[in-house]
Amino acid sequence: MTYSLEINVNDRKNQSKSFVLTNPTSVSRNILYREGFKSSEAFYLPIVQSTPLKTNSGFIGDINKGGPCNVNVLSFCPHSLTHIETSSHITNDQKIKITVKDLEPKLINGLVFLLDCISESAVNNKVLNWEFIRKKLDNLEIIPDILALKTKSSQLPEHYNFSGKNFISLGQKVSKSLTEKYPDIKVLILDLPSADAESDTKLMSHKDFFLFKENQEKENFSKQKAIIELAHFGSLNQDYYFCMMTPTKIETDAMITDILFWNLKAKN
Repeated sequence: MTYSLEINVNDRKNQSKSFVLTNPTSVSRNILYREGFKSSEAFYLPIVQSTPLKTNSGFIGDINKGGPCNVNVLSFCPHSLTHIETSSHITNDQKIKITVKDLEPKLINGLVFLLDCISESAVNNKVLNWEFIRKKLDNLEIIPDILALKTKSSQLPEHYNFSGKNFISLGQKVSKSLTEKYPDIKVLILDLPSADAESDTKLMSHKDFFLFKENQEKENFSKQKAIIELAHFGSLNQDYYFCMMTPTKIETDAMITDILFWNLKAKN
């Protein structure tokens, strides 16, 4: 069986471009626990737990212990794993918040540009440098639906423990400027543990991206926005890709998700 997936997008000159999707790569961090626990960790949050189900009727979900099948009860906090966040992470205002359940598929599946922020000039005082990012965005032929920022986090092991490291963050300047200058970018994918610094309890980078006050006053203000944290881009290079995400539709602020980046081949 053969199949072909294609997308058509318009560039800044409103000229149509066609691409064929090839060779998807997962940019989510995996979780291992059968032969020793391995997972990303952040903010000293509880690690993932997997426990065979036991019921009062005597059922046990563990074949090794005589059960008919394996049934595991999982316990985890999304915020230490590759996860997608919505505005309900930072507000309870029903007028302006949504949950993961409310995310529209067209929002989190689309053209993404992976922007390389690994160089020293991309970071200033532990936050990403807006001027570095702006110059790259201004030179793009196509403005993407989704922006992914690759930092030195993707050079670290996939199961790195960020707790207590005060790792670099997105920063309020980048968050606010993106919302002002590039309002069509409604999804951010970060390989960082958070858009805000580990010691920052005000979460202003989150708030400026989701709830920028000047945008709330506009008629076209959209609640359909998302931030993904703790992705891992590995050896992927700066380029355009097609992004596919599949978070479980739960009425909550954040949820773990797989993320696929498809390579794009220009169609003749």
